[in-house]
Amino acid sequence: MEKENKFDLKTIISVAGACLSCIIGAGTASGQEILQFLVSFGYWGIGGCIIALILYIWYTTVLVDIGRRIHAQSSKQVFGYLLGDKFGMLMDYFTFVMVFLIFVVMLSGAGATISQYTGMNEITARIVATIVVLCTVLLGIEKFVNILGCVGPVIVVIGALIGLISFLQNIDGFLHAGEIMKTLNMAHPSGVHSWWVSGILYVTFTVMIAVPFYTKLGSEVKERKNAVAGGIVAGAGFMLVAILFYLGMLSSIDKVYDKQVPTLELAKAISPFFAFMFTVLILLAIYSTAVPLCWTVCSKVAGTNKIRYKICAVVTCIIGFFGALFPFASIIGVVYPYLGIVGIILCIAMFYRYHINPGDVEKYSHPTINGKTAEEKE
Repeated sequence: MEKENKFDLKTIISVAGACLSCIIGAGTASGQEILQFLVSFGYWGIGGCIIALILYIWYTTVLVDIGRRIHAQSSKQVFGYLLGDKFGMLMDYFTFVMVFLIFVVMLSGAGATISQYTGMNEITARIVATIVVLCTVLLGIEKFVNILGCVGPVIVVIGALIGLISFLQNIDGFLHAGEIMKTLNMAHPSGVHSWWVSGILYVTFTVMIAVPFYTKLGSEVKERKNAVAGGIVAGAGFMLVAILFYLGMLSSIDKVYDKQVPTLELAKAISPFFAFMFTVLILLAIYSTAVPLCWTVCSKVAGTNKIRYKICAVVTCIIGFFGALFPFASIIGVVYPYLGIVGIILCIAMFYRYHINPGDVEKYSHPTINGKTAEEKE
């Protein structure tokens, strides 16, 4: 009995690492999301960071634990539980569209990163990124991509180090950032003019892509305390690197405000080695996110038909490439705020189901191998 009351450190680290690998993609690793949603509001961005920290920890723990509660196996099942059958199905279809849009962001982010580091033409860089993703999807080398998925926690460590060093090297720049920003033409996310709204949207635009993955992950965790602890570690770890990136970028705002990949600029200022290492990490993070997104789109459309799947992969990558021709920063600034608004609706549903009314858990619980649902096991 005493053994059951102990936290399983291996499970907690596994849950946290998997959550981080899922959520860290082009926008986070590049710093473009942080630049627009937090840094663009100057010192008020600190308030946005605090709001985001609380919300990230909350929604990560809630989703992982809901997945454990209903033994989640599909996004349709989870959305049905949160929103009811009709609205749940509508959200499931909308998520499919959102997955494609995020895929476009990944291709654009990859192109921007390659271009900024190597000096390669941006269109050529996006072609390279698209071909690599397409070849991976057609060859079906899932295990290779799964291995690269562990790059998320590595980015947290290296990214936090880069942000901290940048801040410590440019504390004077941080102290005068308010004056410097008055001379710069910095863009906020589309339609967002308040730091606290931006802090909320910075979290909620990630919710939809997190729902299927986090809940599926939670279904594999037996003990509630391990699910919750893993979510807390993941949310806190993600926001730790975001806050340090915020401090680092604000300290060097005159150098990064107009860059497509501001974190790469911070790494370059530290040393060529940091720049090279972080470029590789960004590209690996984007790659390990873009490929599963493309798989998701193709599998949803083609099902198990292999020929249709390959055709869908080619078409998806071609359309994605043309969408990725828009500037990386512009795509994030326009698309993400609207995704965040939909994410707020999901967060309200999550709050209601988790804290107020759990609803018909048995109806939406996926049966386990022994015929019992997750709820019955409790």
